[in-house]
Order: sequence, then C-alpha cells, then structure tokens
Amino acid sequence: MTMSKDIYREYDIRGIYPNKINEKMVPDMALAFIGLLDKKGGLKISVGRDTRISSPKLAGVLISTLIELGVDVIDLGIVTTPMASFSVSALELDGSIMVTASHNPPEYNGFKFYIKGIREIGGKEIKKALRQAQGKLLRLRSSASSGASSEQAKHKSKTKKRGHCKKFDISKQYIKAISKKFKPAKKKVKVSIDHGKGTAKFFIPELIKKLHITQSKKPDFYASFDYDADRLIIKDKNGRGVRGDIIGGIIADSMAKRKNTIIHDAISSHAIPEFLNNKGVKTIKRQVGPNNIKKMMRDHRSIFAMELSGHYYFKDFEYECSSFFALRKLIEQINKTKQPLEELVKPFSKYYHSNVQNFELDNEEKTKKLFSTLKKKYKNGAQSKIDGLAVEFSNWWFNIRASNTEPLIRLVVEAKRKELLNEKLEEIKSIIRKTN
Repeated sequence: MTMSKDIYREYDIRGIYPNKINEKMVPDMALAFIGLLDKKGGLKISVGRDTRISSPKLAGVLISTLIELGVDVIDLGIVTTPMASFSVSALELDGSIMVTASHNPPEYNGFKFYIKGIREIGGKEIKKALRQAQGKLLRLRSSASSGASSEQAKHKSKTKKRGHCKKFDISKQYIKAISKKFKPAKKKVKVSIDHGKGTAKFFIPELIKKLHITQSKKPDFYASFDYDADRLIIKDKNGRGVRGDIIGGIIADSMAKRKNTIIHDAISSHAIPEFLNNKGVKTIKRQVGPNNIKKMMRDHRSIFAMELSGHYYFKDFEYECSSFFALRKLIEQINKTKQPLEELVKPFSKYYHSNVQNFELDNEEKTKKLFSTLKKKYKNGAQSKIDGLAVEFSNWWFNIRASNTEPLIRLVVEAKRKELLNEKLEEIKSIIRKTN
C-alpha cells in the first residue's frame, strides 16, 4: 500500500480521512514503526486514540496488525496525546502510537509516534523506514499470494507467535503525576473549563478534584484544550484570548531560577526573553515544533519550553508537553503571587503582536517566490533562517514560515506601536496576495 507523500509531516502523519489516511495504509505503517524500534521480539507498544469518528476504526486495525506482527499491545482507549507518550516510561514500553490529527479539523486523522526515552518520531522518519521495509513487505505479500497449501498455512499459523492485547487506564497514573505535591491555596481559583469534543472531557472531573479548582460561571479565567489535549488555551475573565507565549511566560516565571534555561519558539514575543533575561534566566530561541524544542531542551537541560501555539514542555515530564501540568503551574502562580491573571499578563504584553496569521498559497513555487520577494523587500533588516524567514528592525520584526501540519503559510508580526503593527501587517499581506 503506497501512502500519499503529503501526509508525512515534520512531527507526525496527518491527512484527510479516508482519502489520505485510511485503514489500508495501517499495516505497512505499523511495520515501518516496528523497524525503527530496533529490537528483535518481545515488543510492547501502547495504542491510544482521540475522539474523532474515524479513530476507533484506525486504532482497531492498528492493534490487530501489531498483534499479528507479534507485538504485545496495551490498548489505552481514549486518551490525551501527553498520556500516550507518558505511558512509554510509566509502563516501561518500547513505544506508543497515538491515533490523532491533534488540532486539525474533524475530517482529518493521523498518527503520532513515540519510542522509549520519550523521543517523538516524525512522519519523515516513518517514510524513510517504510522505504527500508519495502523488501520485507514484498516478501510478506508474495508469501500470502503464492498459493501455499492448506497444510503449509496451518503450519505457519501454529509456528507464528502472535502478540496479545490488554486494556489499561493510564489516566489515573498520569493525573496522579500531574498533581503530585500540589499545595492548594486557602482561596480556590475559579476556572471555567470547556470540555469541548476532544479527549480532555473524560479526565477534567478528576483534574478539577486534584487541583482543587472551583468551576464557576464567573471565573478568574477560562481554560480549554484541543482535540488530543496537548494544547492549553486560556481566556481571561472577560473572555479575551491570552496568547500561548504569554501564558508560557507566566509559567516560566513561576518555575525559573537564576541561570536556569528556558526555550521559546521563534514566533513568541520578544517581551518573553527580555523579562526572563532581566531575572538572570537564560533563554534560547528555537524553531517551532516538538522535535526541535525537545532536542534543544535535552541538549541544554532546560527546565521548561513554550510555543505560541499553547504547547508547554517540562523537564519533570521527560521533556514532553503537558497541557494539564501547564494548567497546574498557572494556578500555582496565581496562588503564589495572589494576583489575577490580568496582572500576570502585563509584563509580557509590552509589544503589539499579530498572533499567527494563516494564508494559502497554491504551490511550492509561489512559496519560494514569496520568500525571495520578502528577502529583497526587507534586505535592510537583520535576517535569520532559524525558522522560515525572520527579519528584524529596531522597532518591529516579522517571521514567515511554511506550516509543518497544514498546507498554509504562517505569518507573525510584532511592533512597538499598534499603528506600526497594522501598517507592516497590511504591507506583508499585500505582498502575499500579489504572489498568489
């Protein structure tokens, strides 16, 4: 089964179901993943899934395939992506596969892969492993269609060792780890948590209990999660969205001590490193994406990393992201400082930031032309290629890059004055429109 080239993303495999992602592609993909584990026999792999309509079908075929390949499977059922990655170390497994397309719309689905050591495997690695496994795949297909006698088939079925499957609820162990040594304040923080349609809704009641949260119609702030609950989305008490990098700055401030290292992505506000650097905390700018962030964290023994998208990574969770633990740290900072969220936001809101602006371009050639045009247009600025193209001036900067998860171009602009932000944002938008 040949898989579409465009489903292999930087971090995972994603595509529209059933056109690009479907049950037929699962066996080959599973075999490719097993090849990456580099272990002969005795494999143990967990499988989790989100709440998309197509997820039970894909997970079912995946589990059946792994069993046939001799793998012992831990069926996690519906879990958050952080729970799936957590299961690898918590249950001493060789790997985990999560059936999800994360924040993508419901018509999408896909797979995220983790191996021992909580290293996340990207779609491109799976693609490479799939090519390497082609010989084995061809032999298996040839054997299946070679017209072997019924006696031979019986003999093979007797000698072939199948794996077994058991269900396991990892959520209790995970939330226990999330809430370990949590000290509630005398005055409970009031939060309105949107259960949504994702996986978080199954675990929110226990999280509320462990973190001593009071659910309220007039909360101190609002919290919600994406489909697979690896992102935390926050709004203030008035329902205004608070950018992910700002929440990350608040969490970093709650954790970091002098000489600690914090990682932030290349599109977060400059206010984040400025604030932390003034406190003697080292900050490192890194390309967007979990694999990039986690590698940098390990290399520099960073205690925490943040992304504008609302992904937060913790050394305490083996450098994995955890939206639930991020919520805990935010609550703890409110309790510790005795300040409302609106006050904690202020130090990180000194500049005017566009947040991520998304644009569709018809093809790769137009994308190349756009980047070339922007390089020439803004040649007097300090240019960087840490992530896409970034150009910085004394009073404003922008970053433009191709998305790793969707067919989009993503733009971020930040300026010291609101008028300047609007001017430059429209200026670059105009160039994008002309390119398209």
